[in-house]
Amino acid sequence: MEQTNLIYNLDITPKSTWLTVTAAPSIRNSFVYVQELGDFYCQKDYFTRRKNLPSYLIKLTLSGQGTLEYNNSTYSVKPGTLFWIDCMKPQHYYTSSLADHWHILWVHFYGPTAHSYYESFMEQNAGSPLIFSSNPTKCSDILEKLIRIYGTHSNSLQDDIYASSLLTQLMVNCIRTALDRKVSIRQQEDYYLSIQNYIDENYHENLNLDLLAQQFSINKFYLQKQFKKKLGLSPNEYLTRIRLEKAKTLLRTTNDTVTQIAQEVGYTASYFDNVFKKYESVTPHIYRQRWYDSEIEA
Repeated sequence: MEQTNLIYNLDITPKSTWLTVTAAPSIRNSFVYVQELGDFYCQKDYFTRRKNLPSYLIKLTLSGQGTLEYNNSTYSVKPGTLFWIDCMKPQHYYTSSLADHWHILWVHFYGPTAHSYYESFMEQNAGSPLIFSSNPTKCSDILEKLIRIYGTHSNSLQDDIYASSLLTQLMVNCIRTALDRKVSIRQQEDYYLSIQNYIDENYHENLNLDLLAQQFSINKFYLQKQFKKKLGLSPNEYLTRIRLEKAKTLLRTTNDTVTQIAQEVGYTASYFDNVFKKYESVTPHIYRQRWYDSEIEA
């Protein structure tokens, strides 16, 4: 095993807590166990740069802001977020230049089952070590309980077993948060798919952003922003695309007048002319004639 590489600057205030732990051998051989943990009030020059340490680290940000460099990515670590990293990999974390402090609860741990939990977390969290906890109090409660257990420096086997159960709760909570996030993203995608389908089915009606917002009980500005984020088009741009696709089909396959087709796709005749020319560079009449001529030549 390569030697641990560690450079750090422990720029923390005196009210910070840093505890090292020696768990019982029977615990270390069978369960996850605490190696060290703390409650750090980091100042602006705090940092750690490390690799090749057989350990996993979970840090929860309570206030201020930190930065994590890990797996060739840089993450902004804000209040309510935590990160979970494998300390064998190169890592660099420090107080953000955007903040004057970084208050964190943290625990280093290891054990036979730790790797499997970590791999599950990374898989569910799309490969990111960082996650925003919907219930940071639950995570902070677990970390504070661990600090209380080992704060007396007279821990017993029973304490190590209890600490192991708390670590397992913490890891499971991280994995469940990642799973909940995946479900939320999937539900959001389904939600905007419903709006897309609604436009597909009702393109000929007098649709607008206000009507869609009312129909789906959502703020119209949020709807506009998220719809474009998901589809690359605003609701109005998507509606225009659908209407023009329907109109071109009707121009090519029916004898309906241009006025009739305009009404069938939800436009007035004059506005239809302007929109069609804007996107197709020709009027509906010329588009139809070109299509008709090409069919004769074919």
